[in-house]
Amino acid sequence: MAHNYPEPVNKLFSIGECQSPPWGADRNKKDWLNYLDLGFGTEHIPDLTRLAIDENVLMDESNESVGWAPIHAWRALGQLKAESSVSTLLNHYHTWKENDWTVNEAGEVFAMMGPAAFKVLEQYLKDDNNSTNLRIHITEYMVKFIKQHDGFRDQCISGLSDLLTKFQENNKEMNAFLITALMDLDAVEKIDLVKQVYDADQLFQSIPGDWEDAEIAFGVREKRITPRPDYYQISQQEILMEKHGTHPLDDSFDPSDDDVNTTYVRPFPKVGRNEPCPCGSGKKFKKCCIGIDGYGGGGVTIH
Repeated sequence: MAHNYPEPVNKLFSIGECQSPPWGADRNKKDWLNYLDLGFGTEHIPDLTRLAIDENVLMDESNESVGWAPIHAWRALGQLKAESSVSTLLNHYHTWKENDWTVNEAGEVFAMMGPAAFKVLEQYLKDDNNSTNLRIHITEYMVKFIKQHDGFRDQCISGLSDLLTKFQENNKEMNAFLITALMDLDAVEKIDLVKQVYDADQLFQSIPGDWEDAEIAFGVREKRITPRPDYYQISQQEILMEKHGTHPLDDSFDPSDDDVNTTYVRPFPKVGRNEPCPCGSGKKFKKCCIGIDGYGGGGVTIH
């Protein structure tokens, strides 16, 4: 399939595999190509943006090198500090949400773009017309932004906590990731608000952990006094609750449902939510395979 892009953007179709994957433990942006050396300038931002979200390219399996072109475009946009592209990239989240590489690297690219990108991320996070998945990713992108721009920490914490005050209205998964972001930012000053969410049971605990784990994450508890929960099993219950709209132990829950009339066989040892994911991605278990059969103490399902 031919893709019509001008020079030098069309060069990205022949470069091939990107180096330094976003989940690599030894990841280093210094290993990225210097796209400015390839002749890219601000005048190429519109075409690079178009390529980054081009569904025809993203779905093209005719040539292995072609599939890497959008990722190269994202990286080039980051190096060009293309803050004008942020809204377009987010508006077309549906085109890249299934690309794990892009989803995991987008936060670093937005951070490279600078303060204007952060303002757009804030706006999209607040807008409940955006998909929950996009807003969840944005919480992670904002944390990555703060890692490179510490001066925005207070503003970021304020934005996350303002949204968390609406925990009764929010999706439980959304609340869980807001809390995780506050943990990642060491925002112990918001622990009273977080406790309100736990007390109201308005979160999926498999993501940030139970209250003891939350206290440890915020640095107000040294170690657990109760056995660590099986977060895999908790995640399965939460998935079922979301699907059926009720708790598996409620009278209204149908135990004959094929989804719940199961026994789980554990082929792996339990994995802590903050430990490296056993899939080898390099990410923490809580942000990777916590809800997937076969990982972190999950296993096969027997009916």
